[in-house]
Amino acid sequence: MFELRVLGGMEIRASEGAGTAAAIGHAKHLGLLTYLAVVKPSGFHSRDKLVAMFWPEADTRRARGSLRKAIHHIRKSLGADTLVARAEGVGINRRCLWCDATALGEALADQRDEEALGLYRGDLLDGVFVSGTSAFEHWLDGQRARLRASTMAAARRLLERYRGEGNLTRAIEVAQTAIAIEPDEVIIRQLMEVLHEFGDQSGALRTYEEFAAWLAREYATEPSAGTRQLADRMRTARPEAQRAIVVLPFTNLNSDPDSDFISSGLTDDLISDLSKVRSLRVISHNSAMRLRGTTKDVRTIGRELNVRYALEGCVRKTGPRVEVTARLVETASDTQLWSDKLGGAVRDLPDLQQALSRRIVRELTIAVTPQEERRLGTRRLDNAHVYECYHRARQELWRFDRQGLERALELIQSGVELGGESDLLYALQGLAYCNHVVFGVTQDRAAWFGKTLASARNVARLNPESPFRFALPAMVQFLEGERQDAARGFKRALALNPDDPDVLGWLVTLYERAGHAAAARPLADRLLALDPLNPHAHVQPGWLDLIEHGDADSCVRSCLKAYRMDTQSPYGRFLYASALCWAGQTEESCSMFATLERDTPTQGLARLGTVLRHALVGDKEATLRALTPDLIGWAEVEDVASWVIGDAYALLGDVAQAVRWITNAANRGAFSYPMFAKHDPLLSRVRPHPDFQALLTEVRCRWEAFEP
Repeated sequence: MFELRVLGGMEIRASEGAGTAAAIGHAKHLGLLTYLAVVKPSGFHSRDKLVAMFWPEADTRRARGSLRKAIHHIRKSLGADTLVARAEGVGINRRCLWCDATALGEALADQRDEEALGLYRGDLLDGVFVSGTSAFEHWLDGQRARLRASTMAAARRLLERYRGEGNLTRAIEVAQTAIAIEPDEVIIRQLMEVLHEFGDQSGALRTYEEFAAWLAREYATEPSAGTRQLADRMRTARPEAQRAIVVLPFTNLNSDPDSDFISSGLTDDLISDLSKVRSLRVISHNSAMRLRGTTKDVRTIGRELNVRYALEGCVRKTGPRVEVTARLVETASDTQLWSDKLGGAVRDLPDLQQALSRRIVRELTIAVTPQEERRLGTRRLDNAHVYECYHRARQELWRFDRQGLERALELIQSGVELGGESDLLYALQGLAYCNHVVFGVTQDRAAWFGKTLASARNVARLNPESPFRFALPAMVQFLEGERQDAARGFKRALALNPDDPDVLGWLVTLYERAGHAAAARPLADRLLALDPLNPHAHVQPGWLDLIEHGDADSCVRSCLKAYRMDTQSPYGRFLYASALCWAGQTEESCSMFATLERDTPTQGLARLGTVLRHALVGDKEATLRALTPDLIGWAEVEDVASWVIGDAYALLGDVAQAVRWITNAANRGAFSYPMFAKHDPLLSRVRPHPDFQALLTEVRCRWEAFEP
């Protein structure tokens, strides 16, 4: 079986392995094969018709001879059974040849719109010209127009469907795919609206500006008045403040810190529940918890987070009973809109939390879809023991150390054994297993990744709609360098929960390291809107400017802001020092790397900083001394660590080692062609070398083949 891919170009490959379009090098033979595969009705086509279409200028004898040669050549290349030649004509054996254009036509006819949009990669035989075949070219132009128009109609149906469901992440992807096919102004406006609703105001305006520039360049005109007015309104609007809320950490009124899990668990569950309403922007747990004990008033909080509402409250536990007080405040005026006091047994906490969530949605007068109503009515945790184990385990997981991970796993196991299975417990278990690798607690990656995948299977078994069934395997694939599969998994997770800041962060990082800044930007903007107090979310805009435009100064500004938000974070300090060296501020960079080494001498990033610090000043001996066997062993399986070591060798002028480590970085998933080819200044010394240029050719192929 061969696959004939004729949308967006021309490629023929064996379904079970690699093939090549060069197997059929003659343009007319390619055209003939495509025509027989795509033309309707399918079946046998007379030789006279084929001769008239492809050899109109030749006499009958020569034309028929050319047709026989073409059939022979195709059969020789793809197998004798691929074409069937009979007295009544010539046809394709569809058991031997699959064609993407044929599959697209069938999907469009059945309105399998998702499948159709995935199949369309460009015009039929884009870039292929068959000379001397005016009839074939006329047929080809008609087919191109038909397939393009039908695919755009499918995209419009999908866009309408996803907007109706509130699935903004998928709506954005569909709109962007449709615009790449054809810059339709109606879809441009819809994309601007969805991006604005998604919290990506800059992305909405960037969409408008790119469309306006395209119209001016191609047609010397401008967008319609309606589109210009929409852009003007967006320039002066604050994104999403009307439908945004922060759930401030509920206060534990008990003196016993052991009951903190109740207040923090209630806060977490309310955030999770409200996030199910996709028209409401809910500040993430990560950022909300940074406001624990804050002295800021709600006006300041509302202004800094760009939210209209704040929910605050307190919890008091008395014996087996618990009392919850909550109030909803409009932040701009510090006006109380609603307050209530609920009480019950500790085991009834899930019911109290669910009642609060429903009441808040009613008070905000937000329309919810039937799917959202159903999700709001689903209890996350029914069993009191499971509830306690889950929230205590979450607290332990946020400690980010070996003891916290081990204690979290003990609590999860207790919850499963005494309270029963829960998809949330297994999801938390999978995160704990995966973080053993992320935090460097274990070197046995295979064993802990296996445990992570086992947890994901349990999640899928108990709750097929859980985003963790896709997110956990995607994390493993990311860390193993399987970035294309990881991207698909993270996107499937976001389709189920578009506002998960952790998954957004993973996918943004993946796109950054793969060198696809344009795909990362709307997600990075959304992450910043949902998680504005997370320092790492503030790194992304500048990092993307560096990848896309080589703007190292923007990268420094973003990393400096993140560093000031958390001056103790080794990761934030490492990124800031790296940005400084990319911007040519070597002395400041080396100083930051030196303080990082002084404060956390055994931490992997600090040791990488030491390697780069010595290389920046040309101290080869100290650089090689810092590259200890255990650091090299860790870097072999880490994309960024490999990149840093490649940079260090490039600074020292060691082409062979620079190529070796940058190759490893690309193999582990960091194949950022824009950075390697142009925007990483530390590679400038080795970039002109033929061996590095050969590496760039390979990286570019991988970069171009990647599908965001």
